[in-house]
Amino acid sequence: MPDLTFVLPHWLYWAGVVLFPVIAMILVRRQRGLQTRAAVSMPLAYMLWLTGGFVGLHRFYLRSWLGFVYLPLFVGILYSNADGREAREVRSLADSAVMIAEFDIERAQKALDEGKDGAQAQSEAAHAVLEVARERAIVADDTMVRAARTAQYLAVGIAFLLLVDATMLPRLTRLQNQREPTNATST
Repeated sequence: MPDLTFVLPHWLYWAGVVLFPVIAMILVRRQRGLQTRAAVSMPLAYMLWLTGGFVGLHRFYLRSWLGFVYLPLFVGILYSNADGREAREVRSLADSAVMIAEFDIERAQKALDEGKDGAQAQSEAAHAVLEVARERAIVADDTMVRAARTAQYLAVGIAFLLLVDATMLPRLTRLQNQREPTNATST
């Protein structure tokens, strides 16, 4: 996902881990209790939309190949996040190199003030290192911004598709149930 600063509380995570199977079991048992069983269940489709919709799980449940539209978008978000993480690491290394170069420049300046041999060469080398480190930091910043923007656009695309699918799920469920014959339960 885009660069998330939100940390999911443990209680919410574990509630989801416990409640998801419980809700699924309730929905399946309720479906089994009906005299005629539909091929797909709208409550289960909505639950899959809510929990796994970002990868098109609800579309696959409804036997729709349009679920594959979600996969490249999600993989793109993962790739953008990896690219952004790598850029943050490069930025961190560049910031460290800038700090070291600034320290070396201060030391070279003191050596110049004291008239030590080779101080001018040390100062020039430190200035060169400083310029390279600043250029790397700028490139890393640009890469971080580009990766975050790409992930954000892809996430907005997924959110738009999910909103469209949320309104279409009743119709899609009804159409899938018409395509597949209903089975009578034997009790």
